[in-house]
Amino acid sequence: MKLLLDVGNSTTVAAVQSSGEFRNRQEFSTRRLRTEDSLWDDLSHSYDLKSQISELAVVSVVPKITEMILKFRKQGWSGQLNILAPPWKETTIVLKIDRPEEVGADRIAAAEAAYRFYGGGYVVDFGTATTVEVVSSQGEYLGGVIVPGMVPAFDRLINSAAKLSGLSLGIPEEFNCKNSRDAVESGLFYGTAGAVKYLLEKLQKHLGLDEDLPVVGTGGWAGEFERFEGLLSVVDPNLVLKGLDICRFP
Repeated sequence: MKLLLDVGNSTTVAAVQSSGEFRNRQEFSTRRLRTEDSLWDDLSHSYDLKSQISELAVVSVVPKITEMILKFRKQGWSGQLNILAPPWKETTIVLKIDRPEEVGADRIAAAEAAYRFYGGGYVVDFGTATTVEVVSSQGEYLGGVIVPGMVPAFDRLINSAAKLSGLSLGIPEEFNCKNSRDAVESGLFYGTAGAVKYLLEKLQKHLGLDEDLPVVGTGGWAGEFERFEGLLSVVDPNLVLKGLDICRFP
């Protein structure tokens, strides 16, 4: 079986690809996986790596985790290891940007999936960073923008403002501004939605796009933004895994 691994800065997502479906999807705290043994042990606890996993496909934005995965053979694993990496020959999209080697592998995988499954589109990934990518209907990756995600923004805010210390990040059921907690939650949540909407309009104008492209949301917070009418066309939590799965590894 094939195990797909999406290693993000905050969360690592794993799933087994079987008959076109993603099964036994698991999420791990990336911080907990910072030692070689903990990474192997956590994955082995959820998947029978030695006897059932014959192929491992990886997209990672954490070099230390990537290095540990490369040492899996020391643990007795003998399968095929594929890691999505520059110069991105495993994908079908064409990168029309400066310095394509600097783009995160997760952004490349998501862009590939957006083109192959949705005919192109704007990809909004609500993770450690909130990223907005553009893939044309011709399969051209035209670039994107990156802003701090809600968690880093929240952490920086409460660590910098003494009167906000002790707050925890939550999702407001509705917009409110009558107390400090609501002010922070509404500001971050509705502010992120507003930023995404403006950035989508800015990208469309800047790139001169007249195509009616879908807006595909993914990442840990994407489902929370479905309530904003007209913001997202679809939410696909497995977008990065889908893109990784269809890459043309040797």
